[in-house]
Amino acid sequence: MMSTLSVLIVVLCIYALGYRYYSAFLAAKVLVLNDERNTPAHTLKDGQDYLPTPKWVLFGQHFAAIAGAGPLVGPTLAAQFGFAPGLIWLVAGAVIAGAVQDFTVLVASVRHKGKSLAEIARTEIGPFTGRVVMVAILFILLVTLAGLGIVVVNALSNSPWGVFTIGMTIPIAFGMGIYMFKGPGGKIRVTAPSIGGVAALMASLIGGRFVANSAWAGWLTFNPHQITLLLVAYGFFASILPVWLLLTPRGYLSTYLKLGTIGALILGIFIVHPTIQFPMTTSFIHGGGPIIGGKLFPFLFVTVACGAISGFHSLVASGTTSKMLDKETDARFVGYGAMVAESLVGVMALIAACSMMPGDYYAINTTPEVFSRLGMHTVNLGFFSHAVGENLTGRTGGAVSLAVGMAQILRGIAQISAVTIAAELGNITRFEGARQLMGYSGAVPSEESSGKRMKRGSITKTGNAHLRRIAIEAAWSYRLRPGVGPALRKRQEGVPEEIKEIAWKAQIRLSKRYARLPAAGKDQRKIITAVGRELLGFVWAIGIKAEAAAKQPMVA
Repeated sequence: MMSTLSVLIVVLCIYALGYRYYSAFLAAKVLVLNDERNTPAHTLKDGQDYLPTPKWVLFGQHFAAIAGAGPLVGPTLAAQFGFAPGLIWLVAGAVIAGAVQDFTVLVASVRHKGKSLAEIARTEIGPFTGRVVMVAILFILLVTLAGLGIVVVNALSNSPWGVFTIGMTIPIAFGMGIYMFKGPGGKIRVTAPSIGGVAALMASLIGGRFVANSAWAGWLTFNPHQITLLLVAYGFFASILPVWLLLTPRGYLSTYLKLGTIGALILGIFIVHPTIQFPMTTSFIHGGGPIIGGKLFPFLFVTVACGAISGFHSLVASGTTSKMLDKETDARFVGYGAMVAESLVGVMALIAACSMMPGDYYAINTTPEVFSRLGMHTVNLGFFSHAVGENLTGRTGGAVSLAVGMAQILRGIAQISAVTIAAELGNITRFEGARQLMGYSGAVPSEESSGKRMKRGSITKTGNAHLRRIAIEAAWSYRLRPGVGPALRKRQEGVPEEIKEIAWKAQIRLSKRYARLPAAGKDQRKIITAVGRELLGFVWAIGIKAEAAAKQPMVA
């Protein structure tokens, strides 16, 4: 199996070289960018559509517009063909084609007073060509809305958490836009509204879980048809309101969440080094796949458009971005840079999908009837379904399997817990008993005595902080019911039965303890600490047994 770390390092190097040298060549020798030319944002400034915008804000708005569901869902579904085809197309397509297209069209529109692609074609080629391009644009929009809109509808239907979080971005964007562009002094402010907006977005993301479990959930639960109508309504209002009020700040805000998630995945890969579970190519490259019925050519290039090269991007570049460009040289960062960033999103989506066990991947992205004919079995899907409180089987469209793949990468960090504990403890036999180990972690409660009376306070925190943190983090897993899934069973291969018995007793006892303590009125922090402290006792018991087993002479 291939390590994702080596793949990611190569991909990042290719992106860096492409942006540093190839885009610089295009900017200097081909497009000849010159900041002495006034952009339409200045010459036609109207405060509605034409508005000079800082390049970082415009990058966020442009990136959010081009990097919707496409670069996430397309590569996820294309994993059906294997890991290699999608990876090669995403990286090569973006660096030498997709980013060049976005960059070139943006500059062309800027030099044509912010006109659309159809208007540019009519001016430079002729009226007939302009009409042909206009019809082509109409079909591109129809295909885009039909293909990607259904993904959004499926993700938000019957999901009050998602509806709440997405809905809250609208008032947050209003506040950011007013403060950013219409604040006191007439200056554009970026830092303060960015900090406030991201903080409010994180609060909405976390708060959505509580809203979904409250009486408000019914008001925020919509069926697919209702979600579709809400999306149409949003599109209408976003198109008639000034760009500074909703479209730009909301796109800029969502970029933090998108790139933040991708950054967390990159960090997770550097820490965990997950392996690719999919083969380089599958038998479905010849057609007959359960998700995409066609052959690798041309269906790979149809499935993975955003992230490699997409005609839709030229509509964004010439429709809104060109009217907001402050300087010509900003076009390189916004046009070429945003496309490279979108391609990285696609690569991370592909890695996340291919890091899943194939059985889990196909169980999510096909109907139960189709999956039953594949002869595969799920591995971790039951755990994730239980963790999120929803049945993930048959959630086609790619969005759900992408989220699960991301979760598996980030969840893999927990596998380092065992290594950390071993490093912190050294020889476990130096502890005379479980209580001594608990005391060493600093997770035991402090005690105050007065005569015959004994009062217990908060934990001492005087021991090994790393060990205590790892134990408390691991304790969260015992909120789930006891069970030995295929993955855990595989890890237990070759482990002595007496150690397995201790591990099973730990599952039963700690899960019951986790479920029982809330009834006693304990808050969540104390529950997790108590379970983590007792978990260390089982670690000591297993460690002693393991040391004894290691010292036994081997029998030939």
